[in-house]
Amino acid sequence: MKVLLSSIDWEYPKEKYIPKPALWDLEDREWLLALYKSIADGIYLEMRIEGESQEALDVFRGILIGGGSCQQITLSDEQKKKLWLYKEGDECYSQDDLAYFFMNPKPQPDKFKEENLKE
Repeated sequence: MKVLLSSIDWEYPKEKYIPKPALWDLEDREWLLALYKSIADGIYLEMRIEGESQEALDVFRGILIGGGSCQQITLSDEQKKKLWLYKEGDECYSQDDLAYFFMNPKPQPDKFKEENLKE
């Protein structure tokens, strides 16, 4: 049950760029706890999530809504232009209008094949 996460935490870099996604294994309890805690503590400004399976997306959605106290929202056109990691079609979640999480609602199993995870 894996996800790819692109994130901007604490503050935006001086120059706009899209961070390279990091692979997280939600079946690893230590990783899961670290992820849960970092979202609950509000260290992210933006995060984009892609899941290997529907189960991975559902678990992550639970983290956002439960631990992160996020609410699903619809972005305005102005927000879509301003936010760095949003892609058309993403589900959008807000954490008190301070952090935004964007989830591709469709599983992306091909992105998790070993040959696609290499640089």
